[in-house]
Amino acid sequence: MMNYITRMAGILLAFGFFFGCNNTTTSHFQAAKLNLNQQDYSKALSSINKAIKKNPQNPESYYYKGYILNKMASENNEPSNNEHLYREMRHALMKAKSLFKKSPNVDSNDHKIDNLLTQSWSKEHNLGVKIMKNDSSLTQKDLNNALAYLNNATIIQPDSEITYEVKSDVYYRLGDLPKAVNSMETAVAKSNDHTKEELERLAFLYLENQQYDHAIDTYKEALEDNPGNINLLHGLENAYLANGNHQQAVALIKRLINKDPNNAEYRMAYGTQLFSIGKQYLQKLTSVSKQMMSFAKQNDNYQNDNNYQALKDSANSLDSEAQNYFNSAENQLLKSQSIDSTNINTDYALGILYHDYATAYLNMEKVIPNKKLAELYKGRIQKLYKESLPYLEKVANNQPQTPSYWKILYKVYNYLGFKAKADSAYTNFQKDS
Repeated sequence: MMNYITRMAGILLAFGFFFGCNNTTTSHFQAAKLNLNQQDYSKALSSINKAIKKNPQNPESYYYKGYILNKMASENNEPSNNEHLYREMRHALMKAKSLFKKSPNVDSNDHKIDNLLTQSWSKEHNLGVKIMKNDSSLTQKDLNNALAYLNNATIIQPDSEITYEVKSDVYYRLGDLPKAVNSMETAVAKSNDHTKEELERLAFLYLENQQYDHAIDTYKEALEDNPGNINLLHGLENAYLANGNHQQAVALIKRLINKDPNNAEYRMAYGTQLFSIGKQYLQKLTSVSKQMMSFAKQNDNYQNDNNYQALKDSANSLDSEAQNYFNSAENQLLKSQSIDSTNINTDYALGILYHDYATAYLNMEKVIPNKKLAELYKGRIQKLYKESLPYLEKVANNQPQTPSYWKILYKVYNYLGFKAKADSAYTNFQKDS
């Protein structure tokens, strides 16, 4: 605080020298100076406005007006009420700067104007930052006050990227994601050399605001100069996942596993994404199976029809791909579990892997016209449902108040003929629903 007072005293001395040396002797100008010395800023502003009206080409009057407006804002403890004062201050100082260009002492005058702008900006910016440092006790009122100070700072210095960064954080804490994104975009746009931290922050906000394509592009841009950065790779992975880009996510997770092969989280993420891709093949397989059934109903001699054989070949190919992804997903999830057997999320992922594949084959078994193939699917269903049980049971017992787990177990028990267990699971999911 003492440094700030000392700087302001220096400004006052500079102004005394500046105005003492000028030859302007109009009554309005002198009245403004007198009112300023008496700290009657409203009268000082009124007088200087009259001086400007009388001589609109005098740069000193605009400079003086900017100084008076700054003093008025400094006396006001409500930051939200100072926006118009700082806006007028900057306008007056920019006008002074423009008119001073015709002066022989243009550099000296520019320096004085820049000092006043910088010190005004610093005061408002730092007051906003000071509030934000009380991270654990921030109220909405605190956040709104911080925002008001920071808004003032950006009015004073519109090119201040650091203020826009802090504004973005305030908006994020206020829950206003679009404005948080907009402020961070402005900060990055005003930065001459985008830092990793700026781009990472912007990409994160895009991701939070469900602007997935922008998030992906921004993470990629940040990775150009930081190709091995784990945080950026994680962010890009999450953006791919949120956007449904499973193939790109898989490729990226493989890079992470190559860096850290014993990371259980990476293995689980890899297995989950392989599972998601495999399910896409299962969905296509289900569609082809329905086409085969429809074709069989309309053609008595369907077994010898080339079109049916083409559908059958397609089904075999899709089934093979689905099985390959299932095997790979299972392998990764089991590796994850072997690395960290305490992670309940891995148990859930394994249980759902077996369950969803079994359910997909159950849906196909009901419509497939080929009895031999239907029997094959039936065998898979039995095996997969049985394999899902220990994992689903562990998850359900770990979180007994979650009805969705018991509902899944009820369906599995019921299919496998475990009547007592099915009844118990049914009671649990009905009780907690």
